[in-house]
Amino acid sequence: MVLKRPLYLTRYAGFSCYYLPLIGKHTADIGFQRLGQPETTVRVRTMPQKADKSMKDISGVYSVTWKDQVIDGVPVSIAKINDTSYVAHWKVGNYQFSAQAAGMSAPQFKALLENSLVDDSAHYFVK
Repeated sequence: MVLKRPLYLTRYAGFSCYYLPLIGKHTADIGFQRLGQPETTVRVRTMPQKADKSMKDISGVYSVTWKDQVIDGVPVSIAKINDTSYVAHWKVGNYQFSAQAAGMSAPQFKALLENSLVDDSAHYFVK
């Protein structure tokens, strides 16, 4: 399965894209900065599940304690990296996603997941 459209943050959500590389042939790794606050960044990864069915977490973050919760009906694993950095990964339909944020609080990160990333993935990446 070829990745045709990755999950992303819009200007409406308060972010602008500052880099857009691919990891291998199937995983988009998009970097965003909060408008007016360049120290607040978010990396969003999208990978079609069929690209590597054995992969369960595409965040690339290890040695953290993952906590499972449900957001918008989607099981999401979230971890704290440090006091201002957080990471999450989840699966919707035939896609895997991850988001890694720096420069924000835990409530801000959870709101970003609830109001943008997980919500958008649940609506636009269903089977």
